[in-house]
Amino acid sequence: MCLANCRPLTLCWSETFGNTLSGRYAAAVLSADPSQAPIPVDVVSARGVLDWLTAFGTVGAVLVALIVAGAEYYRTKRDRDRAQASLVTAWISTVEDFSANPTRILAMYTVHNGSTAPVFEFVATLPRWYLGGPEEKITNPVMIVPTKEPMYPWPDPEEVAVAGDVALRITFRDGAGMWWERADDGRLRRLWKPPSY
Repeated sequence: MCLANCRPLTLCWSETFGNTLSGRYAAAVLSADPSQAPIPVDVVSARGVLDWLTAFGTVGAVLVALIVAGAEYYRTKRDRDRAQASLVTAWISTVEDFSANPTRILAMYTVHNGSTAPVFEFVATLPRWYLGGPEEKITNPVMIVPTKEPMYPWPDPEEVAVAGDVALRITFRDGAGMWWERADDGRLRRLWKPPSY
């Protein structure tokens, strides 16, 4: 290949092709002869790249703010929904009946509603291992009114096989009409439909 007849290439820059969202386009023109009409080739300037990065950063910041606001709203709503239910607890208190031969262990259902409103359709479940029988014991539904001290909604004691206090699994409907279950390990969760016994 002969390089004797080749002309040097000239790189021409022009900013006459207008502005865009990314800043000015610079037109790089390659021409074997500077007098020929330029052929534009779009090249993004460093300022345009910075504008794009700023735009992406702004969108990212808005998305993060929306996610944080949504999480805060959900947490506040969850806490508000749980406010009454978290104040309702139940457990079994046991006593030994020495008047019987052999000695019997009697259990009383102890319930405390520390909120300011009653709960409805309150049901307590006593586990079968505690009763020493083949089936668990489910109480009749009752309304539990707010009290400062624990109450005994079912006055008749239950004979059980194990001495010692134990937490009960309970279900109830709060004043807002939401159903709740507190497991015998104390965890509280919302039920999305009434429980079936």
